[in-house]
Amino acid sequence: MKARRMELDDRLKNLTRTLLVPMLALSLVMMFLFTAYNLYYSRISGNIVKSSQFNQNFKDEIDLKMYYFAVDSEFSEGIPFDEVDEALSLAGQLLDSTSSPSSRRSLHEVVSLCENLKASMSQLENTSQYEKRIEQLESNIYVSTELIQYYMYNYLYRESRQLASSYRVMNYGLYIMLAAFLLAIAILTAVTVKKQRKISSSITKPIDLLYDRVEQLSRGSLTPQTPVVAEDRKLQALAAGFERMAEQLSRQMELNRIEAERVRNMEFLLIQAQINPHFLYNTLDAIVWLIEMGQSEQAIDMITNLSGFFRLSLSNGRDVITLREEELHVRSYLEIQQMRYKDVLSYEIDMD
Repeated sequence: MKARRMELDDRLKNLTRTLLVPMLALSLVMMFLFTAYNLYYSRISGNIVKSSQFNQNFKDEIDLKMYYFAVDSEFSEGIPFDEVDEALSLAGQLLDSTSSPSSRRSLHEVVSLCENLKASMSQLENTSQYEKRIEQLESNIYVSTELIQYYMYNYLYRESRQLASSYRVMNYGLYIMLAAFLLAIAILTAVTVKKQRKISSSITKPIDLLYDRVEQLSRGSLTPQTPVVAEDRKLQALAAGFERMAEQLSRQMELNRIEAERVRNMEFLLIQAQINPHFLYNTLDAIVWLIEMGQSEQAIDMITNLSGFFRLSLSNGRDVITLREEELHVRSYLEIQQMRYKDVLSYEIDMD
């Protein structure tokens, strides 16, 4: 009987070694895929955070400063080469860490447009005639700033979609790898229980408990528990490995959930971020200029529109407003911009 028991033990050990090799390979593959997914996910998240440093009011600021410079206004602060260089530097940094072809195309467009914008600024600086300055301002400067802002937001949109896609792929991969791992464990457990049925309960009981734990994992119970106690050191190591894997999966899924929530909040804030301190500063400067020019009625209209704009922006803390309020919000903004850019801006609002 003792010899039979030793024979069964040896056969069980050989079987365990045979099955542990593919399990180890599967574990290594899982660890490699987890690491690759995390690095890819972190890189895209970093790109999104870094691209959020782009000045959301880039076009308005550059256009206004260049307009003041072109008309030789007393509010002129010179040509804003520094702002363009900042956008150019940001695009270059993002190119170093961006792999998506569509996102890289957007960044290349930003770099090219920034170079063209700087050249157009230099050309306007060397132009003395007022009419030609205005013509260069409208045909070169305004168009370039519009396109730079468009391609930068296009890059942010594409990276956000890439991040959402990678999050879905990561979750699917996690579930598939978990299923494969659980399947391998179930096979090992079933074979071990069958071969070890005639051995003492000190061996079979830990296996039964281990099987129960596998069933819990298959139902999604990833809360770490105390590993199953077994006399066989391989089973003990396997039980401890289950709990470590469950803890890692639970932590990873929680991190994925938090990261996805953070990305959604970031996208919402980027979409909703229409109020910028620079808009307020520029509008107040325009009001002061109107008052100094004696155009008090226009200054009053601009103040009224500005008040309405901020009142509707706050919306008493509401996240959702009526379509009519949104129309009044947009109209207030456009009225202010039209008074600032009389010769370059016209608009029409058409709603059902």
